[in-house]
Amino acid sequence: LATNQLSALTTTSLGNLATTQVSGLTAAQIGALTNTAFAALTSTAVGALTTTQIGGLSVNQLKGLDSTRFGELKDTQIDALGSAQIGALSATNFSNLDTTALGALNATQLKGVTISQMTGLTSTSFSGLTATEVGTLFSTQIGALTTTVIGTLTTTEIHNLQPSQIPGLTLSQIAQLTTTNISAMDATQIAAFTTGQVQSMNAAQVNAYLGY
Repeated sequence: LATNQLSALTTTSLGNLATTQVSGLTAAQIGALTNTAFAALTSTAVGALTTTQIGGLSVNQLKGLDSTRFGELKDTQIDALGSAQIGALSATNFSNLDTTALGALNATQLKGVTISQMTGLTSTSFSGLTATEVGTLFSTQIGALTTTVIGTLTTTEIHNLQPSQIPGLTLSQIAQLTTTNISAMDATQIAAFTTGQVQSMNAAQVNAYLGY
């Protein structure tokens, strides 16, 4: 089918396309589908898209991807998404990525993660990120994590934070740091706290900060 012929198909016709027919479309044809047309593809068909076809998806198509269709995407398909495509995922869909998919995101993809996506991460989701991945996050992305996530960080996860990320922690996040985690920080991490952050700590946190 030519792109104009594909665009002329009704949503019913698109929904009736077999997986083999959809897999035969080019990335350009997939990317040219309107949001409505793309949404008409079955979840099975979406799950069968090649990595090349996935790379051709528009930002708007990904923004409109419902949780059912998104849930059909394989880890290899997620790997094929660019940073802008990653950033276009709804916060719900991003938080629904399994730990394997999250742990496979590359540095370029992580730079596309939005503040709302970071805020939507649960403690379990965040634990799926590797030390290398955590280290590549912007301080603003770290600052977007919920206080619940910060309050449940393990000492290993605390060690994954880079000194350059520490100043990005909000005062609300600082309040949730456990004394165990503060005590577990190395000298470069401790030195990275701002004056305002230290002044916001409670007595027990300050003792941990000072190494008492």
